[in-house]
Amino acid sequence: MNPKIIKLFLAVCFAFPCNLLAQAVVAVDDTLTVIQGQPIQYNVTDNDIVNPAAPNPGPDFWIQPASPCINLEDSGALSFPPDTTCIGQMLEYTYRYESCASCSARVSIQIKGPQPDCYFINMGDFSGNFNPDSKRCAEVCENSASACFTTYNPGSTYVWSVIGGAFSPGINPATINIYWGAQGAGTISVAVTTGGVTTTNVACTNILEGPTASFSTTSTSICKNASVTFTNTTAGVSNCFWDFGDGSSASGSSVTHTYSTPGTHTACLIVSRENFDSNGTQLCNCSDTVCVDILVDPLSGPNIYCVSTLCAQDSTKYWTDALCDSLTWTVLGPDNLPVVFTGQGQDTISVQWGDGPSGTVSLSAKDCIGAYCDGPVSVNIPIIPATTTITGATEVCRGDVETYTVPKWMGVKYEWQVSGAQSVVNNGNTILILWGQAGVGSVMVHYFSDFLSGLPGHDSTDCMGTATLNVRIKEPFKVFAPF
Repeated sequence: MNPKIIKLFLAVCFAFPCNLLAQAVVAVDDTLTVIQGQPIQYNVTDNDIVNPAAPNPGPDFWIQPASPCINLEDSGALSFPPDTTCIGQMLEYTYRYESCASCSARVSIQIKGPQPDCYFINMGDFSGNFNPDSKRCAEVCENSASACFTTYNPGSTYVWSVIGGAFSPGINPATINIYWGAQGAGTISVAVTTGGVTTTNVACTNILEGPTASFSTTSTSICKNASVTFTNTTAGVSNCFWDFGDGSSASGSSVTHTYSTPGTHTACLIVSRENFDSNGTQLCNCSDTVCVDILVDPLSGPNIYCVSTLCAQDSTKYWTDALCDSLTWTVLGPDNLPVVFTGQGQDTISVQWGDGPSGTVSLSAKDCIGAYCDGPVSVNIPIIPATTTITGATEVCRGDVETYTVPKWMGVKYEWQVSGAQSVVNNGNTILILWGQAGVGSVMVHYFSDFLSGLPGHDSTDCMGTATLNVRIKEPFKVFAPF
């Protein structure tokens, strides 16, 4: 066979599995969360793998079951049917392409209600006497601010009282600013006197749990073009947003960012916790922010090569192209414990890694040809362990929504199993669980890398692991403060 034809065949096989060359498309599973009433900016075909050499597979459609909540267009776009409400539902559908019976995939969709405004509280929504059994309470976040108001009449007097927070005067006597305290129950009352007649209006408040943001970094003083790994350590959050302070941002529980501009950059983590009632209706989205300064040197450090994700107990080499009289390597495992290696002082070292889940290789260079940053350059080494820790709440109430996370390794697949849940949203190394009936639940995950386990020196039992977390699900209760 012509060598060029062989190369072309191998290139096609690499881009598209050879045993699927005759198939028009490989449909890939989808998992997403949508907000009822808002446009769905998602197409289920965007992540499908299309074979350009095969005939067009035609439009796609639901095959099981038919959906009263979500429409699937011929193009693969999703939309809400008119006059439908499916808030709180976790839906499982299957779609396939018209002319390809085997080209199908699963779509998991959680439908949430729109996020309410938890800042403004209109006392007119809570007219009458305090009666928590007959009407809803105002939802607020702990350690956050609200503006509360009632109808303003210049001829009236207003006497305010707040339990569960501290308040200060607002823009007029009919308005106050409230800073809420810890999670629990509270009340707001206002006595309005007009023409000698006093009317008292009381609103109960449900002060929802909010996160206290915290994170760790691999370093806060680095060389130019070096990377910092930021890891969220906040418990019970739904979303993590990172502002690196240099115009760049990212999302995820653990992210790595390279700083190319010298100076001081203030990196911030903004975390949010989504709260829901027992029906899945969204309540307040509570958030918190924490920041740290990252100092970036004007000079770059020496390069470190051969950085990649590894399996537990792997051995590998790292090297640099820096020409220096003094090269000092440091290798650390989890909890910053030293890892034994060979080659200290040389341009190449050999490292025998342990069980993971990560390691760090650092290099300091002195007396070099060319100028380098004085500080060490560090790189993070992801290692896939045989077991890991699932981070998340171990005691919850029925109807609680909690986030559970394991470390993220590049190229690793995650398969979750949950018992005791009403619904689950899978986002790779993170899942969001709406807990169901009281009892004992469990969260289990199996993670693996088909690519690494197929490399020389490994077999199918390598580069994989499991983790389990037991969760106690309790019945909820409410405590209403007196007034």
